[in-house]
Amino acid sequence: MPLFKKHIALFDDSHNEMLSYEDEEFFEFKDILIKNNFFLKQCERPVLSEDDLNEVDIMIIGNPINEYFTKAEIELILSYVRSGGSLLIIGEFGGDFVQKTNLNDLSKNFGILFENTITKQNNSVPSDNINLIYSFNKHKITHNVSNLMIGGACTLKITDPALPLCFAPKDSWIELYNDGLKDWKKEKTDKELIVSACSLFGQGKVFAIGDIDLFSNNEKFGIHEMDNRKFVINIINWLLESVKSEEVTNWVLDQIGAHREDIKKINYQMANLIESVMMMEKRINKLEDTLESVQDKIKANGITQTAKDDKKRAQKEKETSYT
Repeated sequence: MPLFKKHIALFDDSHNEMLSYEDEEFFEFKDILIKNNFFLKQCERPVLSEDDLNEVDIMIIGNPINEYFTKAEIELILSYVRSGGSLLIIGEFGGDFVQKTNLNDLSKNFGILFENTITKQNNSVPSDNINLIYSFNKHKITHNVSNLMIGGACTLKITDPALPLCFAPKDSWIELYNDGLKDWKKEKTDKELIVSACSLFGQGKVFAIGDIDLFSNNEKFGIHEMDNRKFVINIINWLLESVKSEEVTNWVLDQIGAHREDIKKINYQMANLIESVMMMEKRINKLEDTLESVQDKIKANGITQTAKDDKKRAQKEKETSYT
Protein backbone atom coordinates (compact mmCIF):
# COMPACT_ATOMS: atom_id res chain seq x y z
CA MET A 1 0.00 0.00 0.00
CA PRO A 2 1.48 3.40 -1.01
CA LEU A 3 2.49 5.76 1.81
CA PHE A 4 1.20 8.82 -0.01
CA LYS A 5 -1.90 9.25 -2.12
CA LYS A 6 -0.99 10.25 -5.65
CA HIS A 7 -2.18 13.57 -6.99
CA ILE A 8 -4.13 13.55 -10.25
CA ALA A 9 -3.40 15.91 -13.14
CA LEU A 10 -5.90 16.01 -16.00
CA PHE A 11 -4.75 17.11 -19.45
CA ASP A 12 -7.70 18.43 -21.42
CA ASP A 13 -7.17 17.05 -24.92
CA SER A 14 -10.79 17.55 -25.99
CA HIS A 15 -10.21 21.04 -27.42
CA ASN A 16 -7.21 20.42 -29.67
CA GLU A 17 -4.71 21.70 -27.09
CA MET A 18 -1.06 22.25 -28.03
CA LEU A 19 0.09 20.89 -24.68
CA SER A 20 -1.42 17.46 -24.92
CA TYR A 21 -0.96 14.31 -22.88
CA GLU A 22 0.80 12.41 -25.66
CA ASP A 23 2.93 15.19 -27.19
CA GLU A 24 6.62 14.33 -26.64
CA GLU A 25 7.53 18.02 -26.97
CA PHE A 26 6.33 18.42 -23.37
CA PHE A 27 7.86 15.23 -21.98
CA GLU A 28 10.00 17.10 -19.42
CA PHE A 29 6.97 18.89 -17.98
CA LYS A 30 5.11 15.61 -17.60
CA ASP A 31 8.21 14.08 -16.01
CA ILE A 32 8.22 16.86 -13.39
CA LEU A 33 4.60 16.05 -12.56
CA ILE A 34 5.32 12.32 -12.25
CA LYS A 35 8.35 12.96 -10.00
CA ASN A 36 6.08 15.12 -7.81
CA ASN A 37 3.80 12.14 -7.14
CA PHE A 38 1.25 12.79 -9.89
CA PHE A 39 -0.85 10.33 -11.79
CA LEU A 40 -1.50 11.72 -15.28
CA LYS A 41 -4.69 11.25 -17.24
CA GLN A 42 -6.27 12.85 -20.27
CA CYS A 43 -9.72 13.85 -21.45
CA GLU A 44 -10.31 12.93 -25.08
CA ARG A 45 -14.09 13.05 -25.09
CA PRO A 46 -15.73 15.54 -27.46
CA VAL A 47 -17.28 17.30 -24.47
CA LEU A 48 -15.82 17.61 -20.98
CA SER A 49 -17.91 15.86 -18.32
CA GLU A 50 -18.18 15.88 -14.55
CA ASP A 51 -16.69 12.37 -14.43
CA ASP A 52 -13.51 13.66 -16.11
CA LEU A 53 -12.92 16.07 -13.21
CA ASN A 54 -13.68 13.61 -10.44
CA GLU A 55 -10.84 13.62 -7.85
CA VAL A 56 -8.63 15.74 -10.15
CA ASP A 57 -6.16 17.99 -8.26
CA ILE A 58 -4.94 20.06 -11.22
CA MET A 59 -6.66 20.51 -14.58
CA ILE A 60 -4.37 21.63 -17.41
CA ILE A 61 -5.70 23.56 -20.40
CA GLY A 62 -2.72 23.92 -22.72
CA ASN A 63 -3.73 26.44 -25.40
CA PRO A 64 -6.76 25.16 -27.34
CA ILE A 65 -6.71 25.81 -31.10
CA ASN A 66 -9.71 26.01 -33.44
CA GLU A 67 -11.95 24.61 -30.70
CA TYR A 68 -14.45 26.30 -28.39
CA PHE A 69 -15.65 25.50 -24.88
CA THR A 70 -19.40 25.18 -24.51
CA LYS A 71 -21.27 27.13 -21.84
CA ALA A 72 -21.93 23.86 -20.03
CA GLU A 73 -18.20 23.02 -20.01
CA ILE A 74 -17.30 26.47 -18.68
CA GLU A 75 -19.86 26.18 -15.88
CA LEU A 76 -18.49 22.72 -15.07
CA ILE A 77 -14.90 24.01 -14.81
CA LEU A 78 -16.01 26.99 -12.70
CA SER A 79 -17.82 24.63 -10.34
CA TYR A 80 -14.72 22.39 -10.18
CA VAL A 81 -12.44 25.31 -9.22
CA ARG A 82 -14.97 26.88 -6.85
CA SER A 83 -15.18 23.56 -5.00
CA GLY A 84 -11.43 23.33 -4.46
CA GLY A 85 -9.90 22.27 -7.78
CA SER A 86 -6.84 23.93 -9.31
CA LEU A 87 -6.56 25.11 -12.89
CA LEU A 88 -3.50 25.76 -15.05
CA ILE A 89 -4.49 27.81 -18.12
CA ILE A 90 -1.95 28.36 -20.88
CA GLY A 91 -2.54 30.71 -23.80
CA GLU A 92 -0.37 31.75 -26.74
CA PHE A 93 0.50 34.73 -28.91
CA GLY A 94 -2.51 36.51 -30.41
CA GLY A 95 -4.87 35.25 -27.71
CA ASP A 96 -8.29 33.93 -28.65
CA PHE A 97 -8.33 35.86 -31.93
CA VAL A 98 -5.30 34.13 -33.45
CA GLN A 99 -5.79 30.77 -31.74
CA LYS A 100 -9.47 30.66 -32.78
CA THR A 101 -10.87 29.71 -29.39
CA ASN A 102 -12.82 31.21 -26.46
CA LEU A 103 -10.46 30.76 -23.54
CA ASN A 104 -11.43 34.22 -22.28
CA ASP A 105 -15.03 33.12 -21.75
CA LEU A 106 -13.58 30.93 -19.00
CA SER A 107 -10.65 32.98 -17.70
CA LYS A 108 -12.61 36.26 -17.36
CA ASN A 109 -14.39 34.70 -14.37
CA PHE A 110 -11.04 34.69 -12.56
CA GLY A 111 -10.20 38.30 -13.49
CA ILE A 112 -7.87 37.29 -16.33
CA LEU A 113 -8.06 37.98 -20.08
CA PHE A 114 -5.63 36.78 -22.77
CA GLU A 115 -5.06 39.77 -25.05
CA ASN A 116 -4.72 39.57 -28.84
CA THR A 117 -1.03 40.49 -28.71
CA ILE A 118 2.51 39.17 -29.02
CA THR A 119 5.36 40.48 -26.85
CA LYS A 120 8.71 41.29 -28.41
CA GLN A 121 11.95 42.82 -27.18
CA ASN A 122 15.49 43.69 -28.17
CA ASN A 123 17.92 41.47 -26.30
CA SER A 124 21.03 39.33 -26.72
CA VAL A 125 18.95 36.46 -28.06
CA PRO A 126 18.93 36.28 -31.91
CA SER A 127 15.13 36.42 -32.24
CA ASP A 128 12.93 39.26 -30.94
CA ASN A 129 10.21 36.64 -30.42
CA ILE A 130 12.18 35.27 -27.47
CA ASN A 131 11.56 37.23 -24.26
CA LEU A 132 13.76 37.48 -21.18
CA ILE A 133 11.67 38.05 -18.05
CA TYR A 134 13.30 39.45 -14.93
CA SER A 135 10.54 41.58 -13.38
CA PHE A 136 8.36 39.77 -10.83
CA ASN A 137 5.93 40.43 -8.03
CA LYS A 138 6.77 38.72 -4.76
CA HIS A 139 4.81 35.48 -4.49
CA LYS A 140 5.31 31.78 -3.74
CA ILE A 141 5.24 31.12 -7.47
CA THR A 142 8.10 33.56 -8.13
CA HIS A 143 10.15 32.56 -5.06
CA ASN A 144 13.85 32.10 -5.96
CA VAL A 145 13.05 32.91 -9.60
CA SER A 146 15.33 35.60 -11.05
CA ASN A 147 15.11 35.12 -14.83
CA LEU A 148 12.80 33.37 -17.25
CA MET A 149 13.09 32.81 -20.97
CA ILE A 150 9.83 32.46 -22.89
CA GLY A 151 8.69 32.57 -26.49
CA GLY A 152 6.51 35.29 -28.00
CA ALA A 153 3.72 35.51 -25.44
CA CYS A 154 0.38 37.24 -25.37
CA THR A 155 -0.11 39.79 -22.63
CA LEU A 156 -2.75 39.46 -19.91
CA LYS A 157 -5.32 42.00 -18.80
CA ILE A 158 -6.28 41.50 -15.18
CA THR A 159 -8.93 42.71 -12.74
CA ASP A 160 -9.76 41.70 -9.17
CA PRO A 161 -9.21 39.14 -7.76
CA ALA A 162 -6.29 38.27 -10.06
CA LEU A 163 -2.70 39.17 -9.18
CA PRO A 164 0.02 39.89 -11.76
CA LEU A 165 3.18 37.83 -11.35
CA CYS A 166 5.57 38.35 -14.28
CA PHE A 167 6.16 41.37 -16.50
CA ALA A 168 7.92 41.89 -19.80
CA PRO A 169 10.85 44.35 -19.50
CA LYS A 170 10.34 48.05 -20.21
CA ASP A 171 12.20 47.78 -23.52
CA SER A 172 9.58 45.30 -24.75
CA TRP A 173 6.71 46.14 -27.05
CA ILE A 174 3.54 44.48 -28.23
CA GLU A 175 2.16 43.82 -31.69
CA LEU A 176 -1.48 43.30 -32.63
CA TYR A 177 -2.55 41.09 -35.50
CA ASN A 178 -4.29 42.99 -38.30
CA ASP A 179 -6.69 40.56 -39.93
CA GLY A 180 -7.21 42.86 -42.92
CA LEU A 181 -3.49 43.10 -43.70
CA LYS A 182 -2.79 39.55 -42.48
CA ASP A 183 0.17 40.92 -40.57
CA TRP A 184 1.26 42.16 -37.13
CA LYS A 185 1.24 45.86 -36.27
CA LYS A 186 3.37 47.40 -33.54
CA GLU A 187 1.36 49.12 -30.82
CA LYS A 188 2.46 51.92 -28.53
CA THR A 189 1.57 51.45 -24.87
CA ASP A 190 2.70 52.78 -21.51
CA LYS A 191 1.05 50.06 -19.46
CA GLU A 192 2.88 47.20 -17.75
CA LEU A 193 3.02 44.12 -19.96
CA ILE A 194 1.77 41.28 -17.78
CA VAL A 195 2.54 37.77 -19.06
CA SER A 196 1.41 35.63 -16.11
CA ALA A 197 -1.06 35.94 -13.23
CA CYS A 198 -2.80 33.92 -10.55
CA SER A 199 -6.20 34.06 -8.91
CA LEU A 200 -8.26 32.54 -6.11
CA PHE A 201 -11.78 31.42 -6.91
CA GLY A 202 -13.83 30.04 -4.04
CA GLN A 203 -11.86 27.14 -2.58
CA GLY A 204 -9.75 26.73 -5.72
CA LYS A 205 -6.80 28.33 -7.49
CA VAL A 206 -5.92 29.43 -11.02
CA PHE A 207 -2.60 30.16 -12.70
CA ALA A 208 -2.49 31.67 -16.20
CA ILE A 209 0.35 32.45 -18.59
CA GLY A 210 0.42 33.70 -22.17
CA ASP A 211 3.19 31.37 -23.38
CA ILE A 212 3.34 27.61 -23.85
CA ASP A 213 7.03 27.33 -24.83
CA LEU A 214 8.05 27.63 -21.17
CA PHE A 215 6.69 24.10 -20.60
CA SER A 216 8.33 22.56 -23.68
CA ASN A 217 11.61 20.70 -24.23
CA ASN A 218 12.77 23.44 -26.60
CA GLU A 219 16.50 24.00 -26.16
CA LYS A 220 16.25 27.75 -26.84
CA PHE A 221 13.46 28.80 -24.47
CA GLY A 222 12.04 25.64 -22.92
CA ILE A 223 11.85 24.22 -19.44
CA HIS A 224 15.64 23.89 -19.02
CA GLU A 225 16.42 27.55 -19.70
CA MET A 226 17.30 29.96 -16.87
CA ASP A 227 14.85 29.53 -13.93
CA ASN A 228 12.05 28.08 -16.06
CA ARG A 229 12.12 24.69 -14.33
CA LYS A 230 12.01 26.24 -10.85
CA PHE A 231 9.14 28.46 -11.95
CA VAL A 232 7.13 25.47 -13.22
CA ILE A 233 7.74 23.52 -9.99
CA ASN A 234 6.62 26.55 -7.96
CA ILE A 235 3.42 26.76 -10.04
CA ILE A 236 2.61 23.11 -9.35
CA ASN A 237 3.35 23.38 -5.63
CA TRP A 238 1.22 26.53 -5.28
CA LEU A 239 -1.70 24.96 -7.13
CA LEU A 240 -1.54 21.95 -4.78
CA GLU A 241 -1.77 24.06 -1.62
CA SER A 242 -5.23 24.40 -0.13
CA VAL A 243 -6.79 27.84 -0.04
CA LYS A 244 -6.90 29.19 3.51
CA SER A 245 -10.33 29.44 5.12
CA GLU A 246 -9.97 33.21 5.64
CA GLU A 247 -9.16 33.61 1.94
CA VAL A 248 -12.31 31.69 1.03
CA THR A 249 -14.31 33.90 3.41
CA ASN A 250 -12.85 37.05 1.85
CA TRP A 251 -13.72 35.74 -1.63
CA VAL A 252 -17.31 35.03 -0.56
CA LEU A 253 -17.62 38.52 0.96
CA ASP A 254 -16.24 40.05 -2.25
CA GLN A 255 -18.81 38.11 -4.25
CA ILE A 256 -21.59 39.31 -1.95
CA GLY A 257 -20.30 42.87 -2.31
CA ALA A 258 -20.23 42.55 -6.09
CA HIS A 259 -23.76 41.14 -6.13
CA ARG A 260 -24.89 43.89 -3.76
CA GLU A 261 -23.77 46.45 -6.33
CA ASP A 262 -25.58 44.47 -9.02
CA ILE A 263 -28.71 44.44 -6.87
CA LYS A 264 -28.42 48.21 -6.37
CA LYS A 265 -28.20 48.70 -10.12
CA ILE A 266 -31.20 46.43 -10.68
CA ASN A 267 -33.21 48.27 -7.99
CA TYR A 268 -32.30 51.60 -9.58
CA GLN A 269 -33.36 50.34 -12.99
CA MET A 270 -36.59 48.95 -11.52
CA ALA A 271 -37.33 52.28 -9.81
CA ASN A 272 -36.82 54.10 -13.11
CA LEU A 273 -39.02 51.56 -14.88
CA ILE A 274 -41.79 51.92 -12.27
CA GLU A 275 -41.57 55.72 -12.50
CA SER A 276 -41.79 55.50 -16.30
CA VAL A 277 -44.82 53.18 -16.06
CA MET A 278 -46.54 55.53 -13.61
CA MET A 279 -45.90 58.52 -15.89
CA MET A 280 -47.26 56.49 -18.79
CA GLU A 281 -50.37 55.60 -16.78
CA LYS A 282 -50.93 59.29 -15.98
CA ARG A 283 -50.62 60.16 -19.66
CA ILE A 284 -53.02 57.36 -20.59
CA ASN A 285 -55.51 58.51 -17.95
CA LYS A 286 -55.26 62.07 -19.24
CA LEU A 287 -55.81 60.86 -22.79
CA GLU A 288 -58.79 58.80 -21.65
CA ASP A 289 -60.29 61.85 -19.88
CA THR A 290 -59.73 63.96 -22.98
CA LEU A 291 -61.26 61.28 -25.18
CA GLU A 292 -64.27 60.98 -22.88
CA SER A 293 -64.74 64.76 -22.92
CA VAL A 294 -64.56 64.81 -26.72
CA GLN A 295 -67.04 61.95 -26.95
CA ASP A 296 -69.43 63.80 -24.62
CA LYS A 297 -69.17 66.92 -26.76
CA ILE A 298 -69.75 64.89 -29.91
CA LYS A 299 -72.72 63.22 -28.28
CA ALA A 300 -74.11 66.56 -27.07
CA ASN A 301 -73.63 68.09 -30.48
CA GLY A 302 -75.31 65.08 -32.03
CA ILE A 303 -78.38 65.46 -29.78
CA THR A 304 -78.59 69.19 -30.52
CA GLN A 305 -78.33 68.58 -34.23
CA THR A 306 -81.01 65.89 -34.06
CA ALA A 307 -83.36 68.30 -32.26
CA LYS A 308 -82.76 70.96 -34.88
CA ASP A 309 -83.42 68.44 -37.66
CA ASP A 310 -86.63 67.31 -35.95
CA LYS A 311 -87.74 70.93 -35.61
CA LYS A 312 -87.06 71.64 -39.28
CA ARG A 313 -88.90 68.50 -40.30
CA ALA A 314 -91.95 69.46 -38.18
CA GLN A 315 -91.95 72.97 -39.60
CA LYS A 316 -91.82 71.60 -43.11
CA GLU A 317 -94.67 69.18 -42.44
CA LYS A 318 -96.70 72.04 -41.00
CA GLU A 319 -96.13 74.16 -44.05
CA THR A 320 -97.05 71.29 -46.33
CA SER A 321 -100.35 70.75 -44.48
CA TYR A 322 -101.33 74.40 -44.95
CA THR A 323 -100.87 74.19 -48.67
